[in-house]
Amino acid sequence: MYIAAVKPSRFLLAIAVLTLSLRASDERSVTVKSNLVENGLLRAMADVQGKPTELDCEISLSSCSQPQPGEYSMRPATADEGIYEDCTNVVLLKSSGITKEKIGVYCWLNNDSYIASRAAVQVQPVPATLPDKLSQPKQSQAQTSANGVTVSEPGIYDLSGLFKHADAVALVRIVSGDTEAYSTAVYKAAVVKGFKGAADGEIVYFGPYVGERIGWEYIVFLRNISKPIKPKAAQNAGYGTIRYAEVFNEGYSSIETSYECVFDGSEPAQKCDYGVRVCTDYIKLPSATPTFPPVSEETPFGCRAVRKTAFISLLEALSSPRK
Repeated sequence: MYIAAVKPSRFLLAIAVLTLSLRASDERSVTVKSNLVENGLLRAMADVQGKPTELDCEISLSSCSQPQPGEYSMRPATADEGIYEDCTNVVLLKSSGITKEKIGVYCWLNNDSYIASRAAVQVQPVPATLPDKLSQPKQSQAQTSANGVTVSEPGIYDLSGLFKHADAVALVRIVSGDTEAYSTAVYKAAVVKGFKGAADGEIVYFGPYVGERIGWEYIVFLRNISKPIKPKAAQNAGYGTIRYAEVFNEGYSSIETSYECVFDGSEPAQKCDYGVRVCTDYIKLPSATPTFPPVSEETPFGCRAVRKTAFISLLEALSSPRK
């Protein structure tokens, strides 16, 4: 399950791969398998040319329609049709005789491109700004695109620098999320293991980026917000007034854990293990840390798997520095 906020940085990163994913002249076959609505988001599970994928849209928008299971085609949305940020905007079509009926506009979660964020674009003319409190050699760079949307490139941290700049570092399990009660998306998570500023078993509230999955574990580097946040309305109190922390560096200080079969070893038991997905273009690990694939091989956004036990050992060393 996802909750719908946005990781704005992935808009910049997505540009480089969108032309590879779907060119303007393409029209692809789509088989819709099922769909569901949760938290105001329509999620259509589909196969695109035989490969499982997902098409999402905001149910409150007139361009969002719930497709029935069956055969469709899709094409890239035009500049006028596109309404979602940080993913490929596509139009779903249904053949009707010799014509094709436009079903709706969707955010295509193309798994090959690691594009997993979505939100309706809020276009506001705002000045370019730089995030504060970043003192790494390369800071986040903010730019204002032609349509007035501010997008930012993440800064580059080594792991120790990311640890230093965080107020709290912990392995957490997300138990729920709320996108309605507050002015920002909020996740509620239980601390499985704290490394800095968080105790085992503690409940923490953080946000605001999309992509985190309910019930999954993440290693998060958080910055505390000085003032508690309150629900927008008394009739929808959410979690009440809470202490809140933010994922920073354009969302890259939240690191997903999962079970993967990509590691070294000759036997399946050796190749399969719990790992963390670290995007090494933005988080630099100690050179001796094994990554899969290795740093010498190109990957989208430099994202690679690291054994979870090895990554936790690095954090434990940072949390208990040598005297």
